[in-house]
Amino acid sequence: MKYRILIIEDEQILADNIQRYLGRFNYQLNTVYTGKDGIIEIEKICPHLVILDLKLGDMSGLEIVKQLRETHPDTRIILMTAYGSIQIAVDAMKAGADEFLTKPIVLKELKNLIEDILSATKAGLNDNIEDKSLSRIIGNSPPLLAVKSQLMALNKTEKNAAMDHASPVLITGETGTGKELFAQAVHYMGARRMGPFIEINCSAIPDDLVESELFGYVKGAYTGATSNKIGLFEAAHEGTLFLDEIADMPLASQLKLLKVLESKEVRPLGATKSRKVNVRIVAATNRPIERLIAENKFRSDLYYRLCVIPLHIPSLREREGDIILLAEHFLKIQAECYQKNVPTLSEDAKIALKKYAWPGNIRELRNLMEKTILMSSASVINEESLSFPRNHDPTFTVNDELNGALNLNDAERQLVIRALEEKAWNVSAAAKLLGISRDTLRYRIKRSQIEK
Repeated sequence: MKYRILIIEDEQILADNIQRYLGRFNYQLNTVYTGKDGIIEIEKICPHLVILDLKLGDMSGLEIVKQLRETHPDTRIILMTAYGSIQIAVDAMKAGADEFLTKPIVLKELKNLIEDILSATKAGLNDNIEDKSLSRIIGNSPPLLAVKSQLMALNKTEKNAAMDHASPVLITGETGTGKELFAQAVHYMGARRMGPFIEINCSAIPDDLVESELFGYVKGAYTGATSNKIGLFEAAHEGTLFLDEIADMPLASQLKLLKVLESKEVRPLGATKSRKVNVRIVAATNRPIERLIAENKFRSDLYYRLCVIPLHIPSLREREGDIILLAEHFLKIQAECYQKNVPTLSEDAKIALKKYAWPGNIRELRNLMEKTILMSSASVINEESLSFPRNHDPTFTVNDELNGALNLNDAERQLVIRALEEKAWNVSAAAKLLGISRDTLRYRIKRSQIEK
């Protein structure tokens, strides 16, 4: 694996000399000449090491160091300056720099220093990989254990596979179920764990910018393209690209994504040649893709290409046995955050938590526990201390979409219709969604006289 090194230096000749010298060795190098561009590049490539100047044209290097320590604590930092003094060195180390070099830089010494830092970093990364794998996913309910088992089986199967082959993974599940954690587990449990893990939320990027973000562009590709820009596919080389909210990707971009998956090549906007990339794709969505395909809003060929390894994350309603475990976990975290004693949950609070429908899933539970810690100083949290939504009775979990039906047959009929519509009238998929067999669903369709 190539270590990713970012050089941030406003003295362009020095920056280019450093890149040229380090280019003789097995590093993936990126160079920018302003602090602002450096911050942008850090988010794109997640470098293992940053080499930056103390005084940049647009900002102080110490500002970047402090920001890096908050957002990318594992990234190593070498700070350079022409103004060497003991006080500056102390300030640099306090801000979070690993090493401090005074100009003029001796390139061989810089190379030796990089080797020492990265060898220590490699050991640290190996120690912390477990923190980002399945150990962070709390729970032991049967539905969750089934997904964990899938991931462990995948890891075992791919253990001896070639590095240039990694099947795409499609993660589905309701909003707030923790799909990002499972995407990280796919990466950090596998052979690519030492490579970059890069995430993009497809719904958060304007349609006309998706392609430039994914594939990059060359200088002059369009008005405003004043320099080359590496795309996220290239930035994720030998690692994983996580496409969150994939169902919101524009159709035109879906076609280009499909071509990349087939050819394993990307062509930046304005370029005449394609470039090889070795990237695993993990995609996620909380929307019913089968329905979107039926409505011509998502390409069926891309869906089948992404869904080589499907992972469906169960909702919190399906994980009743994990609710209290998660609630106590979040109470502990929030109590430590706000420097309070960790309270316990009373029996009536536990019953209320288990009976609540949790439409926002784990994210809603986490937020509720934070609010509880903020609003209560009691050592024991009872049902009255839990700030459930005002318009929702936590002891009554019938879905609002049943239109108030309290007749069991009517409620069942509406649930069956809803499942069929959500799965584009695919009986097998609807049966799986309802948790019943295909034959049982066909019987209920016939009994309720449901027609498409």
